[in-house]
Amino acid sequence: MVHSFRRILAAFAVLILSTVVLTGSLAQSSGQRFFPETGHWVSDEILTAYESIPNYKEVYGYPITEAFKRVTASGEAEVTYQYFERARFEFRPNQPPDLQVTLSPLGIFLYDLDQAGSVVAVAPGLSACHYFSETGFPVCYTFLEFFDQNGGIAQFGYPISEIEIHEGWMVQYFQRARFEWHPEFPPGQRVALTNVGQIFFNLTEDPKLSLPPRDRREQGTTPMSAPP
Repeated sequence: MVHSFRRILAAFAVLILSTVVLTGSLAQSSGQRFFPETGHWVSDEILTAYESIPNYKEVYGYPITEAFKRVTASGEAEVTYQYFERARFEFRPNQPPDLQVTLSPLGIFLYDLDQAGSVVAVAPGLSACHYFSETGFPVCYTFLEFFDQNGGIAQFGYPISEIEIHEGWMVQYFQRARFEWHPEFPPGQRVALTNVGQIFFNLTEDPKLSLPPRDRREQGTTPMSAPP
């Protein structure tokens, strides 16, 4: 009961807090880049945002779709989306430059879909923890180190859960990510990010969107921004 109540409070809080700016000032355009690992292109403002952090491949993963446009359920102007293994970028050209590119709150979506896990107890007031009053959850130990070293709130958003056990894994949910603890990995590599972009794509999107441009052209459909 308490756990369910905290989930409701967290969900309410993140609706207010989910507009955290992805980065500072971004250049208007950065050209285009092909990723042979997945066969997709990333272009212009989304490419600039993608490459705006030092370890972008580790944090975002590789692109798994081309950029595509869609009118949102709220009826706002068309939004450009592009999926990556661990993120989904959104581009709104009618916004001020610093707000044009944002990350979708896929951590929230995944947390809402997952069954409630068992909570891992953390002693209150530990110096190894940082408590976020905005959502009422702490981030602790190696999760906190990873959080601080890889962009913090600007990158992952606020924590929306305590440390929980899901399918045998120790995890913690953030607005735009899910952290996993892997004790079997070498020291310094034991925190990994869930492929929330891939999971959300598999659950909600047409699989054809993941086809590389050449394959889509062969099927008679051409994705937006696919170079010839």
